[in-house]
Amino acid sequence: MNETEIFDRAMTDRGGRVAWEQKTGTGAFQVYSFVNEKAKSLIADARVQCPHLPNIHFDFVYNGKVNAVAFKEGGQYFIGFNSGTVVMLQLILCRMLADPKVLTHIGDANVEATDVPLLTPLIPNAQNMVEAGATVPRAKNESRWVYSRYLFDNAVHFLLGHEIAHIALGHVDYLASKTGSSFHAEVGWNQSDDVGLMEKQALEIDADFRSVNSCIGSVRLTLMAYEDAIPPWSSSPTSAEQLLFDWAFAMNTLFRMFGDIRFAGSDLTAAAYPPFAIRRELAMRWALNGVKSYWDPALRDITLEAFHRAVRETEMAFKVITGEDISVGPWEDVASPTGREHINHLMDCLTGGLKDRLLPYAYEMSNKPPASL
Repeated sequence: MNETEIFDRAMTDRGGRVAWEQKTGTGAFQVYSFVNEKAKSLIADARVQCPHLPNIHFDFVYNGKVNAVAFKEGGQYFIGFNSGTVVMLQLILCRMLADPKVLTHIGDANVEATDVPLLTPLIPNAQNMVEAGATVPRAKNESRWVYSRYLFDNAVHFLLGHEIAHIALGHVDYLASKTGSSFHAEVGWNQSDDVGLMEKQALEIDADFRSVNSCIGSVRLTLMAYEDAIPPWSSSPTSAEQLLFDWAFAMNTLFRMFGDIRFAGSDLTAAAYPPFAIRRELAMRWALNGVKSYWDPALRDITLEAFHRAVRETEMAFKVITGEDISVGPWEDVASPTGREHINHLMDCLTGGLKDRLLPYAYEMSNKPPASL
């Protein structure tokens, strides 16, 4: 049985494997092919950086819900993206750039239609969205269309990096040793109590941090390679601030796609996953730390401005495409005493022994968060 067949068998109860290679000549094939090639490239890069990391097979799960999974089956490692994740991410980003009120500094927003239907309600299930009449629009301005694909690439990079981290940092094998299950999903598939819930939450943060390292490293290399070039969606040369904004906008959009909820007044230690708003906040803090420590400390203020602007623009974009009010509640929760206390709990869990427990299962160790993070 080859890797594709093993993946299909392992995912039977969740929809099975998407036979995407049979969709040759369609738009769906192009998107699946792009994500597949991106996955192979990032996995290859990870194995160069970590020579002991075994091969990881990437594929797609035929499931309309927004989700992703890393797992081990038959002694082999796998990463799967739900088809709904790919479709929903494309739908949201394309809808954003097809609207003249979103990211008005990109390309010529004035040519975009003013009557593009709202994505209402925004359901984290692509199949249900399509059945409700949602279609993937295309920006009329070619520069804005290209930029939507560029944001898609940034978001996919972050999610792939996160799933690779679950394997490279030993999360999958650690959970298997505790629960007997090798499946580590982003939403709802891991609910065993055999591993402490705070540990589960800390593993998500740990994977986010490794993925941020990869993404910010890619941003820096992009600037080095194209610093004097003018991207097709801009009238100005590539800059660190714009590249950092692009990444932060894509990352925040990805997390918003998974869903932000208010958590004030709830017991955050009783959940299997940390609130997405906290993950967004910590990802940007970690990125800022990386920029200052491994890139250029002089970029601190530029990075902060880019990230603050990305958050504002993300919330405005979701307001425009859904017709709903700007979602400030989750950010208020993050800044609240409850939010700050939970962030401290997560960092204490991650650095207070969990790293040592992961060591026997890890192919590499991620950086230890600084005390001031």
